[in-house]
Amino acid sequence: LASVPAQLQVDLGRLFDEYRQSLLYNADMPESLNNLGLFQAGQGDLAGAEKSLQQARKLAPRYLPALLNLADIYRARDHDDLGERLLREASAYYPDSGDVRHALGLLLVRSGRTAESVRLFEQASRLAPDNAHYALVYALALAQSGRRAEAIEELRVARRRFPGDLPLQQALSAYDPSARATTTSH
Repeated sequence: LASVPAQLQVDLGRLFDEYRQSLLYNADMPESLNNLGLFQAGQGDLAGAEKSLQQARKLAPRYLPALLNLADIYRARDHDDLGERLLREASAYYPDSGDVRHALGLLLVRSGRTAESVRLFEQASRLAPDNAHYALVYALALAQSGRRAEAIEELRVARRRFPGDLPLQQALSAYDPSARATTTSH
């Protein structure tokens, strides 16, 4: 609120309160508690967000958005150990979720286990074939693990699937000098 002009702060504060109250009104639904947790996190209240997301899990232990968002709150609060347990639990509940694999892969990278993360990023990319970002992260993990040729091939395949994706294009150009000519001519 501090960056909002003074004349709008009161109105915006009132809107935030109304939104919070509407979410609390439906606090018997995990979706509302998940949204409340996201709202609280956006306001910088990580402890409140954690509490709301834990409550959502009590109502629906396998509700995927709450699992993923709670793991992210744990990350923000320097509790990746709790996040890893939660994401491994989510992985068992949702074996076909690219989102879970991607989140767990990122956690492994943060904890210095990049080689272990590559398999998860590959699964995320395969399970969510319409997600260009997952394809990019998988290729970058391959490159980081010393598998540059495989990374370049993955980037080429992903670039064909997502021809307008600038980050993929930039990564391919960075790892494969021969691709620079073809990416600049399009």
